[in-house]
Amino acid sequence: LLDSDPARVRDAFATIDSATRDGRAALLRGDGAAFVPIVRRAEAALETIGVVPGGVLDAIRAIEAEGGAAKLSGAGGLTGAGAGLVLVAHPDPEWHERFAPPAGWTAHHVRLGAEGLRKEIAA
Repeated sequence: LLDSDPARVRDAFATIDSATRDGRAALLRGDGAAFVPIVRRAEAALETIGVVPGGVLDAIRAIEAEGGAAKLSGAGGLTGAGAGLVLVAHPDPEWHERFAPPAGWTAHHVRLGAEGLRKEIAA
């Protein structure tokens, strides 16, 4: 796709980059409401470059219809129902308790914004 439509790919990656930076900032300031439109923006960029399987896209649309957002995250495949990992966000924390994952999905409740892996060297 990069060879046939470089502008589209570069625009999508720029959108993903800015959404990532904006999402990190929202998480650091504890602004969960801002996180939903940021996740939607990143997902739209992934759809632009055609990496979201149809079944996953249907589930994402259903989550969006309930006021949430979801995006593909990590490796998966364009065939079958699997997609690696799908990040699901909603401005109402209680919504996650009511959320019924689509068939074949396993819900993992995680805290976003936790410090990542850190390497320390003792002197």
